[in-house]
Amino acid sequence: MIYLKKSEGFSKRILVAHQGIDKYIPFDYELEISDIPTSFNYYAMGHVHNRIIDDFGQGKLVYPGSTEIWRSNEAIDYKKNGKGFYIVDTSENDAENRFDVDPINIELPREFISKNIEYGKLDSELNSLGSYISSLNNKPILNITIEKGNFNTSDVYKKLNNILSKITLMFRPTFRNEELIIEERYIKDNTSLEPKDLLVESLKSFDNEDISNLAVDLLGSLSKDKFEDSQKNC
Repeated sequence: MIYLKKSEGFSKRILVAHQGIDKYIPFDYELEISDIPTSFNYYAMGHVHNRIIDDFGQGKLVYPGSTEIWRSNEAIDYKKNGKGFYIVDTSENDAENRFDVDPINIELPREFISKNIEYGKLDSELNSLGSYISSLNNKPILNITIEKGNFNTSDVYKKLNNILSKITLMFRPTFRNEELIIEERYIKDNTSLEPKDLLVESLKSFDNEDISNLAVDLLGSLSKDKFEDSQKNC
């Protein structure tokens, strides 16, 4: 790599990148930790929203994180590590030229709210939530979950949108009606999540062994790209 050769003659070497690494975001990364060269004193990284400071290579690998909470899992990191930036002292503090890294915390410009509301209390809870949001200086980001009870998701979303779209920067609704809760309980109570077992279980209502056997045979053929065999089964 060209930048590795060019950096060899310098006592202070800083690598800047805006990419996620598998060690820190295992499900949505662009680089593996083994891809990162170990010959730099400081790694100024971007993309990951949480604050991270780690020993790596000949120095520190640092994600300063975002200055706002965007996703619900970032709220946990905020409570633990705060939000802000880092001041990096690049003076030669020791023989290995390790830089001092100091966190600077800032106040968030807006609130991040997570709210669970039972469907039976929807109107009263929305009124209370609306009053609270109206008292804030800046529009918040809101994660809202409507749960319990039988309700039409589309109708509830329209009500939420009419009330919340004007007073929040963004609201993210999640719906957990009784039907979904029953499905979640079923998945939790069944130890096997193999496609074959789930397929057989879902077809029990037909009470027809021939249909179940056909479905299993088709699943086996199609999952192996054996399209001709699947046509024969039909």
